[in-house]
Amino acid sequence: MLFLPDGQSAERARTGLLGWDGSCLSDEDEQSHSIDPRLEPFTSGPWTGEIRTFAVQRPDPSRRPKGTYRHSVAHVAVGVRHGTTMVYLRWQGPVETDPAAALRTGQAAIMHTLDRLPVGG
Repeated sequence: MLFLPDGQSAERARTGLLGWDGSCLSDEDEQSHSIDPRLEPFTSGPWTGEIRTFAVQRPDPSRRPKGTYRHSVAHVAVGVRHGTTMVYLRWQGPVETDPAAALRTGQAAIMHTLDRLPVGG
């Protein structure tokens, strides 16, 4: 949470943090790919901004059936502001077998946190 001197500064801070492209560096020599990356408008109570969601999966050739994954992670990040207050929250969790369910879990966690933040500026 940042308290900035004016709305323009708050907006610059908000948009700069969501520029992350979702790439993840790994020491392992594996291919990985993003599943359904999105950047969408977002509103929750007095907070407005954008939400970025995606999952990263790395194939595991040793497992059966073909197409199963390991080291799969879902990411949800939100950059919002209200007046001169800017908030950036990021959630990360395991995908297991359903990336969409993991992303819904992350979005619910972010909404839960935003609902409890004090509203300033």
